[in-house]
This record gives sequence, C-alpha cells and structure tokens, in this order.
Amino acid sequence: MKRYQVIYADPPSKANRRYRGRTKTHASLYYPRMSIAEICQLKVQNITTQDAILFLWTIDGCLEKALEVTHSWGFRYRTIGFVWVKSYKSGKLVLLETPWFMKSVEHCLFATKGHPHHLLKTRSTRQLITSPKDIHSTKPSAARHRIELMFPKTRKIELFARKKYPGWDAWGNEVECDITL
Repeated sequence: MKRYQVIYADPPSKANRRYRGRTKTHASLYYPRMSIAEICQLKVQNITTQDAILFLWTIDGCLEKALEVTHSWGFRYRTIGFVWVKSYKSGKLVLLETPWFMKSVEHCLFATKGHPHHLLKTRSTRQLITSPKDIHSTKPSAARHRIELMFPKTRKIELFARKKYPGWDAWGNEVECDITL
C-alpha cells in the first residue's frame, strides 16, 4: 500500500448548521455526504508514513468535529494552517449569515504525526489566502501551491478529491483513485 507524508482533505461532512430552523448548507445537492463517525472510521493512519502532515478544511462551526477527525486519523492538531477569506469574483466578500456573525472565512487545520519537521523546506508560507470562491466546496488553488512549496519532496494525496492534480495522488468518489481506503 502506498504511504504519504502529506494528507490534504476536505471531508463531505453531514454536520449541519441550523439557523432560524433552516439548514444553511446545500452540500447534499453537490455530493454525497458522510457522518463524522464514517469519516473518523476511514483508516487514514494506514496510508501515512511515520512522520506526516495533515491539512484539513473546516468551518469554525464544525471545529470540534474536525478535531475529532484529526485525532481519529492519528494526527495531533498544531495550528490553523490557512485562513481563506472568501470573496466573489467582483471582490465583494462572501457573507454567510449565522446566529452571531456574518462569516466570510474557512479554516484549514494543520496537524502532525510523528516528527515531520525534517520535511519542511520553507517557513515563509503565509497563512492568509484571499481568493474568490468557485463552484461549491472548491478550495483555493493557493492552498495546494503553498503546500507544495512547504513540502516539495514528499508524497501527497488529496482525500475526497474532486479533480486530479499533477504531483498529487487522489482518493474520492469523483476521481480515478490511486488508493483504496
């Protein structure tokens, strides 16, 4: 089985956010979603090397669940890797109404397994990504590019991938998979 030093994931969580009695997410219109238990049960630890990195996308309302996934996959949360400030192509900020705030960001958690410091090639990576949103759940290409600069000589895989990228393996229900999970 292939083993990877970098895991990049945006799980299709069923963790619904309800505001004023209605669900604000329409993810199920775009792809099948999974429960947190199903996501946690994926044997990601079986496809990682002893020293590995995890980049895991989440929204702040699902942060506790994302940390649960991180731990179940064998990683230890370290910090926020990226903060994506979403805008429309016009430059105007995307504003999602929630009970407390009008939100415009998503977070990509950074977690480690073992002692992967030797894999890091640059410490000058910027955390903030300001980028227009694309089709539902598509993450900014700047995140993948920054990961490649940080960890250039590592085996990388995107989990829950919707598209294949050069230099990356992929696993998901919308791509030809390079592994079986």
